[in-house]
Amino acid sequence: MNMLTTERLQFRKIEKDDFKELHEIFNDDEAMRYICNVKSEQETLDWIDGAIKSYEVNIFGPWAVLLKNTKYFIGYCGLYLQKDIDGVDEIELLYGYKKQYWNMGYATESTQNIYRYVKTEFKMNR
Repeated sequence: MNMLTTERLQFRKIEKDDFKELHEIFNDDEAMRYICNVKSEQETLDWIDGAIKSYEVNIFGPWAVLLKNTKYFIGYCGLYLQKDIDGVDEIELLYGYKKQYWNMGYATESTQNIYRYVKTEFKMNR
């Protein structure tokens, strides 16, 4: 992925060093309410491994979202391959943010820009 940036955000591939920040999101009941169940430390590590493998296999995956001016990790946003949804593989646009960054427009800014990016870069229409 070429480095995608917005006015306030920068995106990069998820790395193993993102464990602490990701687990803060994945271990929060409120943050995970609409995503899935809270994750254990091992499940967070497995999710990171899955993201890294997705870059290799699918060319896409969830990306770390950083504040552009400080490079501080505030969440993740990107694509995830959902296998066998009613017999069809679907690509999902997903995101999650630390609660202190909710209601600031970061989810809207990141999802809109990533959607435009993948539509152009990967020729995805949905």
